[in-house]
Amino acid sequence: MSGASPLAACEEVRMVCARNALTAPLVEGTIANENLTLLWSELAASGPRFLRLLESMNWDVAELPLVTSLIARSRGFPVTLLPVAVQARFQHPYFVVDEARGMRLESIRTVGVRSHTATTVVWIKSMLRERGIDPGTIRWIAMDGGDVPGHSEPPALERMPPGDLRQMLSERRLDAAVLPDIRGVCGVRGAFGDADACAREWHARRGFAQINHVLVANSAFAHERPSALTALLDLVRRAKAQLDASQADVADFFPVGWPAMEPCLALVEAEVRAEGLIA
Repeated sequence: MSGASPLAACEEVRMVCARNALTAPLVEGTIANENLTLLWSELAASGPRFLRLLESMNWDVAELPLVTSLIARSRGFPVTLLPVAVQARFQHPYFVVDEARGMRLESIRTVGVRSHTATTVVWIKSMLRERGIDPGTIRWIAMDGGDVPGHSEPPALERMPPGDLRQMLSERRLDAAVLPDIRGVCGVRGAFGDADACAREWHARRGFAQINHVLVANSAFAHERPSALTALLDLVRRAKAQLDASQADVADFFPVGWPAMEPCLALVEAEVRAEGLIA
């Protein structure tokens, strides 16, 4: 893609992603290429949004969870990972226990999750390994099968009917849970302890934030229209430079470029393989 010819004429790129600090300049046209028209669609806020994207493939560039992209590629879906992270964060706050129960991390035996293939779940398992806790000694019970059509989970992974994970914690049907969103959730505390302190320690040791979502290209688009993809990535790099100049975050929550992303990708891919989610 780096050797692609310049755009000879106006081209359109269909892009599905959330609007955030990195993508907003492209969506709003404040960073643009006169020969590139961005046909942007807002990523749905909830529901089986990523499953629908992979079922339709009716886009050129889209936002996917990192683990979803790895599983989709392993199952032959025509997606090409791009060197752009559109969401990184520290996952520590999303692994919670009931505050009143006082469950210790080493005592956790049953964890409820939305999906076994959720990127946050994979990150949390990796962090448990770092603390000397084998995730394989814990029962992980999921409410749905994830975002990749036709993906079969390893037999050891358990399922349960959809429900309220917070309520299951209070009823002691679960020792811990991985919540997709912790805004407005009361009566829980971080299973790792002080989540902010844990995040600072992890970042000091590793040097990067934990990638959650990435951009991928429809492989047909990447192969047939490399100049358009190169032009789009140039806009992303310009947006990234503008963002870096305006923010002074200690952690980079929008890493762009393979050198910035590769250490994070290696950790996640190792955990995904350890879990048997890809061969």
